[in-house]
Amino acid sequence: MALSARRTPERAGPLLSGVVLQKLSVTPITLTTGGGVRTLTAAETLGGFLALNCDDAQTCKFPTATALNAGIPGVEEGTAIYLDVINYGDTTATFAINTGITNYTPVTVVSVLTMATLTARKFLLICTGVNGVNGKTADSWNLYSFGITAAAVA
Repeated sequence: MALSARRTPERAGPLLSGVVLQKLSVTPITLTTGGGVRTLTAAETLGGFLALNCDDAQTCKFPTATALNAGIPGVEEGTAIYLDVINYGDTTATFAINTGITNYTPVTVVSVLTMATLTARKFLLICTGVNGVNGKTADSWNLYSFGITAAAVA
């Protein structure tokens, strides 16, 4: 149902007029044996959604904390990034952390996270340090994983 010129979203729901919706960029990535370890760029991570085709058991590495900070103008402690990943490939994918990122999982703290085929995972990255700000001498982020869910299959 289209809104008439007189019934704008601001008039229909004035409390919703200031809501900023997240924009996602879908980044398709294929992991194969010939590709070795694939390090994500800051832009891919900030895009919010990875469609991962893992053809062979491979590793996808998060960018460094310094790369993330450089990719976000005005980054500060508490800045948060959500990243959704679906592995629609035929093999398990492994995610590894990089320099300046600390991984916190609900059960144990590990340096790698695996994703079976046809599963999805939500990650949350929170900035905990910006080099040269508030006495910090290095860039740093915390990584949280919200577990794995079965991906929708047609």
